[in-house]
Amino acid sequence: AEAIKSAVEKISTVRDACITSEDNDPNGKLGKQGTYYIKVAFRDTRSTRDDTVYDEALDDSRKAKDTCEIGNDAGGSVEVFRNTKDANNRKKELDALAGGFFDSGTSKIINTTVIRTSSELKASEQQDLEQKLVDALTK
Repeated sequence: AEAIKSAVEKISTVRDACITSEDNDPNGKLGKQGTYYIKVAFRDTRSTRDDTVYDEALDDSRKAKDTCEIGNDAGGSVEVFRNTKDANNRKKELDALAGGFFDSGTSKIINTTVIRTSSELKASEQQDLEQKLVDALTK
């Protein structure tokens, strides 16, 4: 997780990269069977996403504790799976949401890793960030 975080932080538009834990994973999936066991979320300076999140316990919005709590919407994320089958299933799940209310942006698979960019970014910014993530994680 630290190596991924360090690689992502080298991208000039990335700020506030953090390693997601069970306590701040907005999807509540970290470490569960068939899901990612490492997730690094980050803010991209081009994202217009603010720092508020909905808190079910409060039944109201509040300021996020960190970028991980906002998740992919802040700019993007890198999710690592135990095998290619699980990574492919996640990609299919994300693709099914594309264009709808729960659209979470673009996603691309590299081996057992799914790299994601926020739907808050323009299409050209998503493409730019996706390529930079591929370069940062494969070199």
